[in-house]
Amino acid sequence: GADMITSSSQDTLATQITDITSTYSGVTYNATTGSFYKYVNSSVSWTTADTAAVATVINGVAGHLVQINNVTENSAMNTLAGGNDVWQGINDTVTEGVFLMIGGPMNGIQIWQGLGVDAGGANRNSAYTNWDTGTGPDNPDDGNGGGTQDYVLQDNGNLWRDYSNTNSDRYVIEWEGSLLLSADTTTTINGGTGNDTITCGAGQEYIILADWGAGNADTINSYDKTD
Repeated sequence: GADMITSSSQDTLATQITDITSTYSGVTYNATTGSFYKYVNSSVSWTTADTAAVATVINGVAGHLVQINNVTENSAMNTLAGGNDVWQGINDTVTEGVFLMIGGPMNGIQIWQGLGVDAGGANRNSAYTNWDTGTGPDNPDDGNGGGTQDYVLQDNGNLWRDYSNTNSDRYVIEWEGSLLLSADTTTTINGGTGNDTITCGAGQEYIILADWGAGNADTINSYDKTD
């Protein structure tokens, strides 16, 4: 029969990424990590940085201080920050020596137990860490036992250290792409015989025509044809 088909708006992943990075100043996307990031070149305490990250919202999704999960992301964050020190979304303020991820989908997951490796510390939950182990006691060293260093920083050179909240440093905000991007979808429509009308919505649709029936007067509205 004579069918009328109206498309909803569904952009490709590439278009969605471009929309976000062009709309939100300073936001970049890393295809390898699958996350969006924003480097903030302003030196503040960890708690101030954390508050600012959560208040920075993209399409309804709050940010969080970056949580580095592998060597690739560790290197990428050092490059993004131009080698400057940046706060991470990790601390042990709840229980001394129990380092937890703070904010985002991984909030509350423990990544480390104890002080440095030389003091019996170790990863938890197969987490990635890159503590500085070459300048005195291994990090985290909690101020060499002073009990004041609870907040994790990626130091210049990719190494991690624990610092006090009285320190002022730059920071990186992260948003997981899985929370902001919708997967490309494919819909197969069989209009049958008769005259069909397809109206495209905003965004990008790809229409593959199979068996464009002879004698039918099918119409596609609001569509720029590209071979």
